[in-house]
Amino acid sequence: MYRMIIVDDLPVIVDRIARLIGSQINLRLELYQAYSGQEALRIATQVHVDIVLTDIRMPGMDGMELLREIRRHRPRCKVIFLTSYNEFQYAKEAISGGGFDFLLKFDSDASIIRSVEKAVAVTEGEYETMHLLQEAELRQQQLLAFLQEQFVHDLLSGSANPDTDHLAERLQELKVGLSASFPVYVLVARMDEPSDAISPSERKRKMDTVRNRAARLLSGQAETISVAFGESQAVWLLQPKEGFNARTCGEVSEAVREQWSASLFRLLEQIQSACREECKLSLILSDKSVPWSDLREAFESLQSLLRRHAAAGREARLTDRSAREIKEPGKPKAVVWLNDYIRQHLGDDLSMTRLAEIVNLNPAYLSRLYIQTTGTAISDYINALRLDKAKEQLAQTHLKVYEIAGQLGYDSALSFVRFFKKHMNMTPQEYREQTMPPAESYKKENKSDPK
Repeated sequence: MYRMIIVDDLPVIVDRIARLIGSQINLRLELYQAYSGQEALRIATQVHVDIVLTDIRMPGMDGMELLREIRRHRPRCKVIFLTSYNEFQYAKEAISGGGFDFLLKFDSDASIIRSVEKAVAVTEGEYETMHLLQEAELRQQQLLAFLQEQFVHDLLSGSANPDTDHLAERLQELKVGLSASFPVYVLVARMDEPSDAISPSERKRKMDTVRNRAARLLSGQAETISVAFGESQAVWLLQPKEGFNARTCGEVSEAVREQWSASLFRLLEQIQSACREECKLSLILSDKSVPWSDLREAFESLQSLLRRHAAAGREARLTDRSAREIKEPGKPKAVVWLNDYIRQHLGDDLSMTRLAEIVNLNPAYLSRLYIQTTGTAISDYINALRLDKAKEQLAQTHLKVYEIAGQLGYDSALSFVRFFKKHMNMTPQEYREQTMPPAESYKKENKSDPK
């Protein structure tokens, strides 16, 4: 049903035309009545109006001004003018200015109905054309998505040409936001549910949901493209975004690349959490970026490691390096990986409960295993690393004490100061003053000198 406003400063004309149009069942119009240009414009800005039939001359806002305002808000709206004989030339100018039709106020009812029918027919044709265009655009988007997925499948299977020039051309054709000049990270997800637990269509729906939610979470840090692989897996190819620009990632330091990789790894837990209502997910991320030509080998290796470590119903988060080191849960190699994780995440939650969750072990068992393997408690190892890092930053940077405390995972500067004083028998500020180079001490003394 379309919407139409009838506008005239004479209520008798508005009411008569409204009764006439309302009696035409075939028109299927929702009618609005207005007795001034301002009132008509107010209606047109509140509801989507398709047709306006208006007097061309009214006090205040006349029909020409109403036409300009309506077309600014509703460019497809059809405006039909009512005019007197002495306004005929004026009405013709209105048509050239964007009006749809004009009628004489004393025309027959049949003429008014024919004009409105013509406006309805044109509006229907426009909506039909718009609908066809939208359908064509949707089909084009679906085809593009299919071609993108097929391309990624070919890359992962080794059947696509990884030559840089050919790859760059293909990525551009398929509107993929990745650069052929730089390597990619590979992320593989596996749905941790028995294959016979749900129907194939439901499994596909769940995996589509996983891909969409993961894409939203990853979009802040990475350019991505994903593909479903079989019924239970999805694969993402990723390159850094913005701060870790994909076009410079080959030139930045190893430390910066590791920082981005660690940041990406932290997102895996968010992905699992966002998808948990749909299914349990196990995820594995390549520890380093992979050249396009090595994608098949890297993907097959990640799949193999994921199969080995992700048992059904248990959500694993792995990198290929950690998966290789943790041959079996509970072996001492788990300690090697855990030490590496702690070194890279000193500012995060490093409670025994959290660490045990990361390596899929019971907290009490992990504590015993760690002491048996290293001869020291996990908490002592964490404290030693945090202390060394604190001393380094106090001596080599101008970070404030509360900033250092935050980077090392302390909730407040006070708890950090207490920790530092317990182990060093001095406050962080006292340590900084002792280790500060002479030149820095001189600057500090001159800065505080009132002269």
